[in-house]
Amino acid sequence: MTELIYVVDDDDAVRESLKRLIGDAGYRVRCFKSAERFLERQPRHEHESGCAIVDMRLPGMDGLQLQRQISAAGLAVRTIFMAGNATIRLAVEAMQLGASGVLAKPAPPERLFDEIDRCLRWTQRQHAQQSDTRVYAQQLARLTPREAEIASGLVAGLSTRQVALMLGISKRTAESHRANIMGKLHIGSVATLTRMACLATPTYTLPAFDKGCSGPGART
Repeated sequence: MTELIYVVDDDDAVRESLKRLIGDAGYRVRCFKSAERFLERQPRHEHESGCAIVDMRLPGMDGLQLQRQISAAGLAVRTIFMAGNATIRLAVEAMQLGASGVLAKPAPPERLFDEIDRCLRWTQRQHAQQSDTRVYAQQLARLTPREAEIASGLVAGLSTRQVALMLGISKRTAESHRANIMGKLHIGSVATLTRMACLATPTYTLPAFDKGCSGPGART
């Protein structure tokens, strides 16, 4: 699918110029004359993600205020700012707030497209990670309460024997649960289980390992 680029600039001529330039390069382009109008559109979904090229000195809500709103709302978009006097201090502040970069205005086309490419690579990595998060969360949610509990102990760095002792179950029972966990998740190591648990957070979180959840001598 063609990547989506947003242009946010109050200057009609600049918007149209960027729309033609970026559109001719094969991107889909949507234009807004203010930060407020852009936020009304709220590009929250993956198919609407991409990057926004934003004039830093917008009337009303300026670029930095817009970036704060984007970051706070978790909008599925990465920002490239353009400023007539792009100082180092301004660039640092914008990037600390989550922007991809800041370009002097007007930016040479090759510099603009380099920044767009970098911005889109970042969003693609984010999409891949979010996809992994969803898949891993769904897989971990299939574990029974006991399996999730044992998985939590393994992720915490405990051996199967230690998990069994702390839960008051036999080592054989713990090993059986561990085998079921690995089979359900189609994995072969605790290292992979740990990676899945980390990436699934916060969509899904394994239960806290409760060392006293089973009574002394329980053999379940």
